[in-house]
Amino acid sequence: MAALVLLAFVGVASGRTLLQGDLCADIPACEAGRCALKSISGDSKLICTKCITGYKYTADRLQCVCPPGTAELNTTTADGFVLSCEPCGKGSWCPGGSRSAAAASDARGPRNACGANTDTKSARARSATACFAVAGYFLSDASATGVTAAQCGSSTYTTGLNRQRACTPCPSGFAEDGTDGLTAAGRTTSAAVCKVPPGKFVSTNEVRDCAEGTYRANYTAASAAAACKACPRGVTTWRKAATSIEECTKLLPGFTFGSNKAAGTKAYPGLEGVSAQNGQPLYYAAGDATQCPYGTYFTGGAIATTTASPDCTPCPSGFTTQRLGATSSVECMAPPGYFSNNVALAKCPSGTFREDWAPAVSTNAAKDGADVCTACGAGIAAELREVDEHPTAAAGSKVASSAECCYITAGQGMLPDLSVPNKLAFKAVDCPLNFFGVNATHYGLASLPCTPCGRNLVTNTTKSTSRAACYNMAGYGYTGGGVASPCPVGSYSPTGAMRDCVACPTGRTTLDNSTAQGTIADCVVEPGYGIYTAGATDPFAAPAGLAGLTAEAKASLAVAECIKGAYGVGGAVDSLCTKCTTGATTNTIGATAPGDCSACTNGYGGFPICTACPYSTYSVGDSTGACTACASTSFSYVDGTGAVAQVSSDGITFYRGAASPAMCVPRRALLSPDAGTIYSANTKTDPIFTSTYGGLTTTGVASLADCYATCANPNTGCCMVQYNQATKTCYRAAPGAPVGTGTADGVLTVSFKLPPAGNVAARLAPAPSGARRLLAASAEPSGIVRAQMASSGLYARCATTAWTFSGAAKITGTGAFLPAMPGSKLDGTDYSWAACRDLCEQQAACWGFLWAAKAGAQGACYLRGGIDAPGYVSAFVNPDPDTVGLAAFNWS
Repeated sequence: MAALVLLAFVGVASGRTLLQGDLCADIPACEAGRCALKSISGDSKLICTKCITGYKYTADRLQCVCPPGTAELNTTTADGFVLSCEPCGKGSWCPGGSRSAAAASDARGPRNACGANTDTKSARARSATACFAVAGYFLSDASATGVTAAQCGSSTYTTGLNRQRACTPCPSGFAEDGTDGLTAAGRTTSAAVCKVPPGKFVSTNEVRDCAEGTYRANYTAASAAAACKACPRGVTTWRKAATSIEECTKLLPGFTFGSNKAAGTKAYPGLEGVSAQNGQPLYYAAGDATQCPYGTYFTGGAIATTTASPDCTPCPSGFTTQRLGATSSVECMAPPGYFSNNVALAKCPSGTFREDWAPAVSTNAAKDGADVCTACGAGIAAELREVDEHPTAAAGSKVASSAECCYITAGQGMLPDLSVPNKLAFKAVDCPLNFFGVNATHYGLASLPCTPCGRNLVTNTTKSTSRAACYNMAGYGYTGGGVASPCPVGSYSPTGAMRDCVACPTGRTTLDNSTAQGTIADCVVEPGYGIYTAGATDPFAAPAGLAGLTAEAKASLAVAECIKGAYGVGGAVDSLCTKCTTGATTNTIGATAPGDCSACTNGYGGFPICTACPYSTYSVGDSTGACTACASTSFSYVDGTGAVAQVSSDGITFYRGAASPAMCVPRRALLSPDAGTIYSANTKTDPIFTSTYGGLTTTGVASLADCYATCANPNTGCCMVQYNQATKTCYRAAPGAPVGTGTADGVLTVSFKLPPAGNVAARLAPAPSGARRLLAASAEPSGIVRAQMASSGLYARCATTAWTFSGAAKITGTGAFLPAMPGSKLDGTDYSWAACRDLCEQQAACWGFLWAAKAGAQGACYLRGGIDAPGYVSAFVNPDPDTVGLAAFNWS
């Protein structure tokens, strides 16, 4: 306390009074000279206006005190006491000075200790709330004036400098190792206190029990307890959270120690009395547990108590197991393809299979497995072809363990066997004729019927193996698509040809029956056709050697439509055309039956009995009536009075069976006006009109008709007449007896041009075969149309033996004949009768010709023409073909 200082007022201003002298010393820590008097509640008080550094004045400024967090320090120096506010210091709390402090010593800034095992976080703690328990402790009591700290218990901790009213317990599952002697000083962090207990491990920050079969022995930091250790192979623990390998005392299902058990010890010792060897229990020294062998099982648990007693139990009925380490008798089964006869396993019998592992025990009387193995089916065999799953089977062993072992052989099919009730079953079938089966051994059970070859396709054996064995039947053609179709009539297809039907040759056909359409030999001749040999004299006649030919060779012979007048019934491989009876014919070519011979052919009449037309008649054919008589011909001429007169002549033919009206010529024909009116100008000297050669002159003949009558007797050999109407003289001409010599050159022939009978066009046709010819063959119509008028194209020939060719210049015996017409061939050139005829045909004035035959059927050609003589009429007289003695007239 400073000495009392007398104060002197030096003035008052604004309620303050400045003091004279160092009155401020009365306010400790007030800066010298920085105090004043102030009226407060009517009293004059000394206040400080500025405290020394580190202090602050109170609200009423009556005192300078240390602020909170500091405490007043009174330091003694040589100059006396020195006051200052210093930081409270750690472990203490300083509330700061206060006029209300109970103790005067606390008025300007006391320091209070926090208490044992507590501390502050800074050196300027202001209150007791800034006192915290140190690490390993917690605040057991706390008030405004102080705190009390207590030590953390087991498995708890604090990190210190906090106001925890309890220690933090270890996370769930973590615990303190009670044997590590931790004190409060060691319970400052979780890592130091909280460990993973034995039998536990940490996963995703969670402590979990070790699973059965694992263990963990020590308290361990979480970082070292990520997993538990596994028990040795084949053993496990009886519980979770095992804490030692010595808890691995339970044998796992499917395992055994067998001969690995240590002799002289318990089979598997318990926790007590365990001997150690190299840090491991003795029972591991001889080896780990092994899996139960095939055919045995162990359900797990305590092992056998002696080394002689096996831990694994043999399977019953000879069964085996699918794996090592079987854990139950349920695993005792027969492998696929096997069965048990209740004593041992055997493979399924022939023709059967068995799938899957199963407790298959045969209980039938034979105990042969037929009741537990599945039959492939009637006729279906089974092949041992799948891998033998028996664990002790020999290498390469095979069994029948599925339907894929069942098989049928090439040429067989497989069908559902409906005789087996309430079950889908199959049977093998040998594919019958006209079907085919599999082409090789086929495995598996499924409906696999034999495949039909196809419509009209067949096989020649059963058990065919492919479509290639199918072939067409005879008479059926194959065009693809697995179907053969009946050959159309007129075609054939051999057995097995496997191609389209082949058309029969033209003119041949087949019966409307596929079974008769197998080869070309089935191609019979069609009705209306017959075998035809081109180039033969009679192409429709049977060729030489026909009977000896094979049917195929006969069927290869050409045929043609039967000509008109023949028919072909066909129907045989060697059918011929048959000619109608003589004189009969058919209406068309290609006639098919005798009834088609329904008319007479040309030159014949009187159907149904056709005969050759008589002389002077004709038939153009296709007629069912009589032959037609040749028409009459009328000739006009100028009579002796100058009037036009007519004379008629009936028509005649030169042979029977005339086939055309063109074959008719007049019986008597006037000389054509183109040729003149007389044959000869001198009937007295012309040899053909003299008696030497048979000529005859008759006077007093009243008419031309009467002149004709003198030439009516064919025995006279009369050829022509020449009538003088004025003198009524009839000159008759005929070849007479032979005169002269030189017969070596041949006879002379007089040929007369004949006009047609009636008004018939001069279209000519050949004479029918077999007709009696009165004309030479070369004189018969050739089928061409002759252009000259008044000519039928036919020539009558009077053959003589008296007139002969005697050289190139003349004809012996011609006498007073008119000179030869232009165009005659008298120069010695060989000329045929036909060529000479053609020369006459070309000249309307030519009434005929003389032709002298030479040795080589060639000769001179002497064309004859008439002349015009008023009052004369000349005619050529044909003989009557039916008259007896015609041969004497020397017609050829």
